[in-house]
Amino acid sequence: MLLSALNSKITETMKIISLPNFDVVRNKLKDIAHSNPVLFPDGFNDIHAVSNPDMFAGFDTQNRIIYVSSAESLVKGFSPAKELISAIHNIQQKIPLTFNNEYAIETVWHEIWHGRTHKSNIPIGKDRLTLESLVQFVSRHSYNEMMAILDYKAQHQEKIINIGYAYQQEVSNLRALLKEININEAMMASNISDLLIANEDGGALIDAVINDLSRHSGVDKGKIKRALKFLASKNGFSEKIRNLLSY
Repeated sequence: MLLSALNSKITETMKIISLPNFDVVRNKLKDIAHSNPVLFPDGFNDIHAVSNPDMFAGFDTQNRIIYVSSAESLVKGFSPAKELISAIHNIQQKIPLTFNNEYAIETVWHEIWHGRTHKSNIPIGKDRLTLESLVQFVSRHSYNEMMAILDYKAQHQEKIINIGYAYQQEVSNLRALLKEININEAMMASNISDLLIANEDGGALIDAVINDLSRHSGVDKGKIKRALKFLASKNGFSEKIRNLLSY
């Protein structure tokens, strides 16, 4: 399943739709981009609702456009675009946000992270999945920054960290790896955030994360690198890691 899309040709595959009240999202994102240029170092041009059923959201790195799907195909009852509209409305009306409201904001935050980073050499294959997993991990831990910009305190962050929709298996396994090698999760989320910004090259980022994990845990870099290749494992990840670390 394609949960997030990132490439310079993404616009060619987007099915833009007119969604009632989506202008409230567009106007808010433009205000945020204007007031917080550090989040959009190359600028922000637009955000569109799309009907694509195979993604939550995507970022066009060339045209500086975010796309958010209105489909509920990936998670029943969760339409990122519609939940964004609801979230902005509820914040303005001081109505408590639902888990799905906050997760829609986290979804956009994930794409903002892509816009801040990885402008060259986007990896493919398992390294691409590792990159997306790292961005998702950081996004879950830091989307409260976006909530603060919206003048709202995140209420569902612990649940989103634990069971967020996108890259659920991969992030769960990454967190299990951190626990296995005795690295504090919050600290590592902060470290990876810094590394994301410092390494525009996706491959260089992964190498930097491996080095950081090895430095803090004392585990050989080669073993860390092999462990990250298992992030998509649906069964037995912890056992694989223990076996890997035992020799």
